Amino acid sequence: MKFFILIAIVSLLTVSCKKENNENAIKIDTSQPRIDKFLDIAWRSSQEVVKERMIQRKGVNISPELSSKIRLFFKGGEYEGNDVLYWMFDFSDSGLYYVAVVFKGENDSELKIKKKYQSIKNSLEEKYGKPTKDLFYFDPPYESDGTRQLFSAIKSGKAHIEAWWEVQDVKVHLILAGPQKYSPTIMLRFENINLGKKTDTEKLLEF
Repeated sequence: MKFFILIAIVSLLTVSCKKENNENAIKIDTSQPRIDKFLDIAWRSSQEVVKERMIQRKGVNISPELSSKIRLFFKGGEYEGNDVLYWMFDFSDSGLYYVAVVFKGENDSELKIKKKYQSIKNSLEEKYGKPTKDLFYFDPPYESDGTRQLFSAIKSGKAHIEAWWEVQDVKVHLILAGPQKYSPTIMLRFENINLGKKTDTEKLLEF
């Protein structure tokens, strides 16, 4: 069961769930600072550098069974005060260009998950300003009354919330989604779009 949950999580980490809705887009201030690194790890870093820095973090352990030539997977630790389930680092020929963080929350209440999502979003807004996109997606049968049943829709995989920031050449993506019938999951992704294209989904799911 854990393997299938992980497949669902990685799918959400690596592929956008819906076509972007430009009608709800909010323009962002172009004077934002650059994001030159994630934590203390610079873009273009090698796998060796990323591994060395991450295993120095309290509670973080590498997952060799999930890592590959293009990816490093870690478990545990914290990111800005929030417990982390998984860390994922992807590499192109240019080095590190993509990072995803999956936060723990499988036993959290609806209110706690909502508060955690909002807290992370507020922190990102303090750093990068208002998001370029701030969206809710609903699939049938939740479209007509989705907001009232938001948590049920998310848990069933029929809805998700997401916010995007575009900070110079880095895209920041915060998502609250439910991988099918499993617990709602909060994910945070950083991608340096100048350093490499995302590998196709099939390769990303090969462990």
